[in-house]
Amino acid sequence: MVSRNIFLIAAGWLLADLAMASGDGLVFERTLVEPQLDLSETEIPVSFPYANRSSEPVVIEKIVGSCGCLALPKWRRLEVGPGETGAIEVVFSYANFSGLVEKSISVRTNSSTQAEIRLRIRAEIPKLLRISPKILEWAQGDPLQEKSFQVEVAETHQAGLLAEGIQSSRPGFQHRVEVVEEGRRYRIHLLPDSTDQVLYGLLKIETDFAKSKSSQALAYFRVHPPTDQPVGMGEQEGGGG
Repeated sequence: MVSRNIFLIAAGWLLADLAMASGDGLVFERTLVEPQLDLSETEIPVSFPYANRSSEPVVIEKIVGSCGCLALPKWRRLEVGPGETGAIEVVFSYANFSGLVEKSISVRTNSSTQAEIRLRIRAEIPKLLRISPKILEWAQGDPLQEKSFQVEVAETHQAGLLAEGIQSSRPGFQHRVEVVEEGRRYRIHLLPDSTDQVLYGLLKIETDFAKSKSSQALAYFRVHPPTDQPVGMGEQEGGGG
């Protein structure tokens, strides 16, 4: 039942988008833009072209963004005559985001059938760092043994790990950085002062790639009771949370 409801909602959104992209009135060339983003930049311009396909003027009264990350033009009441075209230009600033992000712009008109048109920007913010394993683990009472995270930088970029920028939430764990390949691959070695107490902690890892939230990542560690099963050797894609 849940799957069916999700399908119906998605179908409704699709039909609404198709209705905006065809027919009469104020018609947008597209109502969803999915730009390809680059970590080397912090913002990208996005354009939503439109045309008035009706025989009557349509007034765009207001445009409103869902987020302060959307820089919209200062808008005055604009009358779009029959056959006239134009575009709503937006600048999307994505430096403070990571992962999949969707933002929207509401276009409000005087039309009784198109009182509000929703434009969307959907983007996958690239991740700079890939960290494995998912978590470093010691059993309570284990010998004091150094263990390591493997850190890889995205293939399209280079970034140095800042040794002074690696912070542990637990002072009883010592860390050191090993450069495997400058700007590309690193190891962060972690050594507990004691494994007597059960605890959880994290490392905050900063890089010299300062243009994006992706310049930071989190790595996790714990001392678990001897009876616990290890979490396992998975992978974590660091995105700064």
